Amino acid sequence: MPRVPALILIHDAGLLFACVVCAQTPDIAGSKDHALISRHPGSHITFYAMKGKNDMPLVDQVLRELKKLTERLEGGSGIDYMFKDAYNRVASGYGIDLDRNAPGFSNNSDMAAQKEGIPKAQGFLAKPPVLPYIKWKRLAGSLVTDALEIERAWRKIKYSPQQPADPKKQFTASWYQNQANLRLDPESMRVLFERLAHSNYEAVKKYYFKDFDRWPLDAQLAIMSMSWSGPGLFKTFGTFSTLCNSEDFGLATNQCAIAGPGTVMERNRINKLLLQNAQVVVSEEKLGYYSKKTLYWFMVLL
Repeated sequence: MPRVPALILIHDAGLLFACVVCAQTPDIAGSKDHALISRHPGSHITFYAMKGKNDMPLVDQVLRELKKLTERLEGGSGIDYMFKDAYNRVASGYGIDLDRNAPGFSNNSDMAAQKEGIPKAQGFLAKPPVLPYIKWKRLAGSLVTDALEIERAWRKIKYSPQQPADPKKQFTASWYQNQANLRLDPESMRVLFERLAHSNYEAVKKYYFKDFDRWPLDAQLAIMSMSWSGPGLFKTFGTFSTLCNSEDFGLATNQCAIAGPGTVMERNRINKLLLQNAQVVVSEEKLGYYSKKTLYWFMVLL
């Protein structure tokens, strides 16, 4: 039976409940059915969240463009195998770190996250995480149910020699494709991406940008793009965060550069353009030219 995911929004007593149901996937821990609505037969909950009446969900348009942007920069569903990234971590499609047993913070932002009191991922692992929403398949297509088989595949990549250094080439995951003997289930990849995106979204709103949902969508996309390195980085971007909280996105473009290898320079360039767009929207919305509720990217506003 094919998986048919659906997003269910339920408003009750001033609260908004959101969950994603999908056939043939175990219910995520802590989830339960709403008292007033029954689920479709055979469906299971893979993601849920409860929002206060003043909260807003991550705008679908921003989430969709974030996925496109991340796929462009990190590789997407085509990288359904394990590879070792530039920081020696095992990752998969969309650059999602598999060396941690919770979505969250990258290597360069754990310390900042701890100082801010944000729950930290469990650190580098001696074996890969076993989570109910991560499904691996063999090259022949059969589902892997043995955790030891997944661990062996993970160790093969984790402790393999680093790819040969070539100053003429950027780091690429494809070097590991022939070494990896498991493939990530497409539905698992979708769930991993959405869980990490929503986790980052909740963190940046709670700890750094209280009015995030009221910003121009281009600014929201820039922040979500930057947070793919871990939302804890905003603790070390104090001037940038102050400018954004004042909606001074023009000056914030001079403070948004992330240090790192690979496609980080291209990500910085795109984030700067998004923030420039946001500044134009803030400056000219009152004149009736633009709207904060419209995402203008890939256009560049002048």
